Amino acid sequence: MKNIVEKIRALSERTVENGCSESEALIAAKKMSALMEKHNISLSEVNMKERSCSGLEVQTGTSRMPRWIADLASFCAWHYDAKLIYTGSILTFFGLSEGAEAGKALFNVLSSAVKCETSLYMLTSEYFNNRKFNSSRVLTNSFRLGMVYRLSERLEEIKKQRDASVEKTTGTSLVVVKDALVEEEARKAFSDIKTAKNTDPAIDYDALMSGKAAGNNVSLGDQVCHGG
Repeated sequence: MKNIVEKIRALSERTVENGCSESEALIAAKKMSALMEKHNISLSEVNMKERSCSGLEVQTGTSRMPRWIADLASFCAWHYDAKLIYTGSILTFFGLSEGAEAGKALFNVLSSAVKCETSLYMLTSEYFNNRKFNSSRVLTNSFRLGMVYRLSERLEEIKKQRDASVEKTTGTSLVVVKDALVEEEARKAFSDIKTAKNTDPAIDYDALMSGKAAGNNVSLGDQVCHGG
């Protein structure tokens, strides 16, 4: 698909204004039209290649990236068709400008919600009772992971509905071109950066399930449903 779009863009540039004769421009226009019809490609998909990507950073304040932060940030970036690059204490939301901005904003809102719900969880009798068997770190990390898992499920459902709506009006090709553009630009911008690997943390099942329940308490408003 990417090569087809490149051919169409090249043909679209063969105009009289760019130095071609009228007959050459006419031939190029006919070839472009035929390719677009054959592969069911719209002008929106062709023009997508002209868009530029950007990266927005978030400082986490810790060089050891907690699993829940990395997972939440990844889901937020993915929700808006962006990529997450993280190294050390820095998260970078990379994609088309609106996708990177929306992904970063969503992460800021949801990470604050996770921290708030964790504070409330630490006041519960369940938390105090389970302290007999697990450390505070294990309990809070398990709670946060459970909450992130539930939020990711909700975000995935919203994204499925949104993508289905986009595909209904523009076809699947626009999504393919957009993803390819972000992937290509990310490789150029972060060619020397390796994605950090997270080890699986110790989990308390009760805390995990409490976190999943708390994930239903967060409002995912219209900006989440229609953004990106």
